[in-house]
Amino acid sequence: MALIKLKTSDVNLYSPFSGICIYGEEEVADIEADDTVLYTCFESEGVGYVSERVAEALKQQGISDPESLSPAEVVAIIDIPDAVLIEYDGGFNGLSWFLFAPTP
Repeated sequence: MALIKLKTSDVNLYSPFSGICIYGEEEVADIEADDTVLYTCFESEGVGYVSERVAEALKQQGISDPESLSPAEVVAIIDIPDAVLIEYDGGFNGLSWFLFAPTP
């Protein structure tokens, strides 16, 4: 799985597969409406979103509570082709993680 680390905190973040803005200063899309967003986690708040694809992949491994896992553990467990994990340095908001993959 590809890992991209963004170290600038004041940039908009777009899904690399849909092009929809999912984080930043401009109006962001509803993450749940974008099938390419699979998982989000915020250092300051915890897990923000878990898609059905990720929940099912974890369930197949006997894991029913994705909030008990770190982002690194989630991506180590799931096997979704062409997935991309973006680590975003949100400055004073801490790190955030966004997992994307093309729609099946």
